Amino acid sequence: AQTSYETFLAFDTRIKELDEKSDRTATAYDILQALLHSEWREEDMFQVPLLLYTILKMDPDRHVFSDLDEQTSARVRQLVSAVLRGRPRRRNGLEQQYSDYLIYQTVLCYSELNDQTDQPIDWSQDEEESKSEEADAADAADTEIGVGGLPPTALPDGSAAQVSLALARCAESSWMQVCKQLALRGAGDTTSFDPMRLAYSLLTYVIASNSLSSTAGRELVRGQGPAPGTMLQPANSRIVVAALAAFFQEQNQSGMWAKGQPIYS
Repeated sequence: AQTSYETFLAFDTRIKELDEKSDRTATAYDILQALLHSEWREEDMFQVPLLLYTILKMDPDRHVFSDLDEQTSARVRQLVSAVLRGRPRRRNGLEQQYSDYLIYQTVLCYSELNDQTDQPIDWSQDEEESKSEEADAADAADTEIGVGGLPPTALPDGSAAQVSLALARCAESSWMQVCKQLALRGAGDTTSFDPMRLAYSLLTYVIASNSLSSTAGRELVRGQGPAPGTMLQPANSRIVVAALAAFFQEQNQSGMWAKGQPIYS
């Protein structure tokens, strides 16, 4: 049975123009093109992750990106670049620039880009330890083709390394936040404990860990390939179970939870 949307929208992104006999009034292809060229602001992290993730999920075979003109390629690069800039930073510790909700929205994009990349990529690049970001970007240039299934003209420089680094930082920072929230609750600090931060951090941790668990690991000695024991493991199931239990135990009789960290500020 058709959904109400399918009665007027052609969801198949291979369809760029409607047949005269079609009873549909719009194509997903046109809608996604309109989204790309809408007046979004790349500094608005409430907008750009949702836009990028929507476009990537609605067009899994990347038909919209098959014949991009220069202007549209630039718009896609802006979206991808803006989302990559929003990743967690080690120097910010447990208090990142963006809320745990927004970090969760960005990790959805990172995971989609990583999972749709044919070639394995190195997620271990460390911004604090890297001696030459330009050299790292040059090393990643050969692996940019196919990142997220996007054409290279629609990708910023060093996309492969940046996507995997963003996932690694998401897994790392969300793990620490989940552990912090569980510790606060276990200590009875109901004032500091935030069930919303626990929930969104848990989502980020699971998504990032699962996305990275297929990577080969990091190279400790240049030229010798991934070192044994450096492959990132899937999410810790015991922590996941404990976090889920804690979250739902905080649910009140109305089915809601106490207000937590603002999702956007």
